[in-house]
Amino acid sequence: EPAGMGFSEERAWSILQEVQRIGAHPVIYKSDFMSYYYSAPASNVAVFNLFKQEIERIKLAASDHVTVELQVPSNGRISSPTGSTGSGGSGGSSGPYYDFVSARLRVKDPSSSYTKAMLLTAHFDSVVPEGVSESEDALGSMGEGMSDDAVGCAAVLETFRVLATASEPPLVDVILLLTNGEEVNYLGLDSFMASSPWAADVGFFVQMDQSGSRGHALAVFGDRESGEKAAAFAYHAGAVHPHTSVLLRDFQPWEDMNTDGSRLRASYGVPGIGMYMMEDRCPYHTVYDDLSHIIRGNLQAHGNNFVGVSRAVTRNEAILDMWAKSDSDPSGDAYTIDLLSSSMLLLTPATMAVLYSL
Repeated sequence: EPAGMGFSEERAWSILQEVQRIGAHPVIYKSDFMSYYYSAPASNVAVFNLFKQEIERIKLAASDHVTVELQVPSNGRISSPTGSTGSGGSGGSSGPYYDFVSARLRVKDPSSSYTKAMLLTAHFDSVVPEGVSESEDALGSMGEGMSDDAVGCAAVLETFRVLATASEPPLVDVILLLTNGEEVNYLGLDSFMASSPWAADVGFFVQMDQSGSRGHALAVFGDRESGEKAAAFAYHAGAVHPHTSVLLRDFQPWEDMNTDGSRLRASYGVPGIGMYMMEDRCPYHTVYDDLSHIIRGNLQAHGNNFVGVSRAVTRNEAILDMWAKSDSDPSGDAYTIDLLSSSMLLLTPATMAVLYSL
């Protein structure tokens, strides 16, 4: 079965069309001399409800080998560490809104000794562009957040559907996490990690986010200290259109990405793979970040990669065993270079030493 088989660009595209119809949907940060708080317009709640409904559909269509559980925060609104809970005031919320929406694909008869789950994640809030007032009155001057990160949400949802409905179940559980408030200091991710009983089960993540609207999805999984051998092998095994390089460690390290993925690594010590479109950055964080800048075939290619890598991780005991080992061990290093986005060269330290000696 081809790695990306099952990912439907048409299904994912219909989600993007609905987000486009809803419009800008940011979390808004407000402050005064005494306190600060977060609020959200009704459009933010509408996008949350859209994704929640999509998860409910996946739940009904799941195969007999798995069950799908839905989880949303019980408090129903974002809480500020030192301010109010986010309703009322100028630009206040039209009603309760949510830190995240999550679902868990539970394998009924797990066959792996690895007990952690894979996290599929993207964020669903759009951004308030620089220079635009943080107010519901200014929504018309904000973009729909199509590349950042509705595309990621659509791809992650469709990947979760593929895994949930497959005739062959994964070896481990899969947790879907769509966060709110990534653009205002990772609110949704931090809420999930602090409050969800599933957070402790997360062993590694696969994330999609963008700083561009088209092009190959660039994979990032190593840093200056560790190549994360498991991530490299999983990407090598599953990516249909690989696009990565060991040079990213120095020129685009995780700590400079400013995404939920970099937060998971830096604050929670969770390893993983991030995939990012980085071409055509002009619409990024502007009013022009809409569906007209997204290319249809591009989304299918990203989906094929996302499904392929997710399957490579959850169906391969050897890769799961790599995730279970400490990345601090030098033997866990790996170096990757893609070859014209059609294949990928993966080198371990031992291989590098041999090549260097020639």
